[in-house]
Amino acid sequence: MPTNSKPDKPPLGIALSTVDGRLAQNHLLIEQISKLQIPVVLVNQMRGKEGRLSLRSLNWSSDYAQIIHLNTLGLSLSRNAALDALRTPWVLLADDDITLDMEAFDLLVLHLQSLVAGDNVGAFVTRLMKDHNTPWRSGKLDLSVIQGRSIASLRRIQRINSMELVLNADALRKWGIQFDQRFGLGSPHTNGGEEVMILNEILRHSSQIVPIDLAPRMHAESSSGQVVNADTAFTQGAVHRLVFGGFQWLGLVLIYALKRLQSGGLPQTLNYVRGGIWASRQA
Repeated sequence: MPTNSKPDKPPLGIALSTVDGRLAQNHLLIEQISKLQIPVVLVNQMRGKEGRLSLRSLNWSSDYAQIIHLNTLGLSLSRNAALDALRTPWVLLADDDITLDMEAFDLLVLHLQSLVAGDNVGAFVTRLMKDHNTPWRSGKLDLSVIQGRSIASLRRIQRINSMELVLNADALRKWGIQFDQRFGLGSPHTNGGEEVMILNEILRHSSQIVPIDLAPRMHAESSSGQVVNADTAFTQGAVHRLVFGGFQWLGLVLIYALKRLQSGGLPQTLNYVRGGIWASRQA
């Protein structure tokens, strides 16, 4: 099967986020996107005058690529700007430190082309790799469909990484759903959780989240959300409070405390509680 073919009407676009032009250091991803030539919106959030990017410097064409420069930070804000600019039915989320598996990406495009229109699938969850041979997380991907807002479903969406998501952008536009800008790296209060919040909204609209056994993205580094510290504890407490609700969150506080206090994690426990209290005031 030929790879990197360009479909007449691409079903998939790429929402690519970077800060201060850091994408310029990822030469492989830049080259891969130039070969794919499918719709891509790069959002470059800048804290100063340095790091401005251009299509010419990236060797991309305006036929398929667009760059948006923002002087505000926040990963959810970046993703929303890209989703607003893209007009493809499906959107693959990308950060500036990933690379693509070109064959898996082409297979994903073919899969999306074969779908019947509709919003019964709000998002696909792909596999994520560190490299071509090493899974990003231990254990096999659970290929069962996530639907409804049972405890089991809400627990599963907590474990999904944004670099595993392919979003039904048409459905999100119809429902008026965007990433919650209170969440995500660079937001004023939290350092993650944006993917959980949007998946929770998809479930609220009675749509399915469907795992798919393809790995179009590779991410060699650890995620910021994997590092256990005060910021991640605060974020997790806030996400749990808003997703599970107040009554169930009280039980989660007890579970979290039992796990953390055994290893001397009193500061993390306190910040988990603070995050939940902050979220209760936001709801």
